[in-house]
Amino acid sequence: MRDLFARPILEIGDERYCWGDVLVLALMNRRWIPLEREIREGLACLAHAEATGIDLPEPTIETLSTSWRDERDLLTADEAEKWLTERNLTVGGWMEWARREGLRQEWFADLERLTQDYPVAQIAILDSAPLDLLCGRRGRQLAFDLARRVAAAAQLAEQGERFEAEPAPDLAPRILPRLPGIDPARILEGLPRLVGLEPAYARFRITASTPERIQRELEIGRLEWVRLDCRVIQFASETLAREAEICLREDGLEIDQVVRDTHASVDEIRFFLGELDPELRPRLLSGRPNELLGPVLFEGTHALFLILDKVLPDESSPDLRHEIERRALARAETEEIERRVRWLERY
Repeated sequence: MRDLFARPILEIGDERYCWGDVLVLALMNRRWIPLEREIREGLACLAHAEATGIDLPEPTIETLSTSWRDERDLLTADEAEKWLTERNLTVGGWMEWARREGLRQEWFADLERLTQDYPVAQIAILDSAPLDLLCGRRGRQLAFDLARRVAAAAQLAEQGERFEAEPAPDLAPRILPRLPGIDPARILEGLPRLVGLEPAYARFRITASTPERIQRELEIGRLEWVRLDCRVIQFASETLAREAEICLREDGLEIDQVVRDTHASVDEIRFFLGELDPELRPRLLSGRPNELLGPVLFEGTHALFLILDKVLPDESSPDLRHEIERRALARAETEEIERRVRWLERY
């Protein structure tokens, strides 16, 4: 962990941040807790596998490996090995991480018992953390947590707003014991800079939710927030779906009768247009109330849609307003990160 702690991950202007900053920030805002729990669970699963001789089937490891490479556009095993070597990781280390991740998913229902039966020391968690930070999704999320804050602080500093904050008295005692083996002086030295990022980020979240940004986000996603109330009839085959379409359109049969005759399933569903597959959206958007559409592929079945109602976005809806504000903030954060942050390592 000491090597990773000091390794640079991003810079903004003349300021450079390391993986240690990612880790300490995660401890400060308690987003480290889920990752620490997952590492503890994974190590307990490994211990159980070694004690019992039960392990993951080889095809499961292969599936995990393929999925992991696909996420990083690593087309071959050689490219994956090069990626690992550049980060001071080994193929064996990666295999251990993939194995415990797979076991953790396999034994999900028993994780609480396993972590009790196989206690894991804090130093073991920290020794395993580099693999999770560099190879897992949570590490990427924690790195972007830092990027959001440094970009927000830089944007506000450009406008003349600067934020300084003293670490709370209980902060160092809360963090230092969680980082055994890391020089405490190094951690304490970096705390004031990280603490100052939090009020800056809070201020940015307020300033980013301007009426102009919210209106722009509404316009960008207006069609996505069209609400559709539909009866969805799902069939096991396209042939059944087309026969049912003829019965409904030309023979005038009722939906309930067609459902009984074809053993189809029918549900009344309310959703936003943006929740649907992009290829399906234009067909439903063009439909009118009481119009039958389909057959179309939907959730792995062949479906007919009877549109009951179509509701345009209501800006006064609290749920919609919250979602618009969330997307406006996310877009503002992404714009600032792309504009200001230079990634020294990407995961």
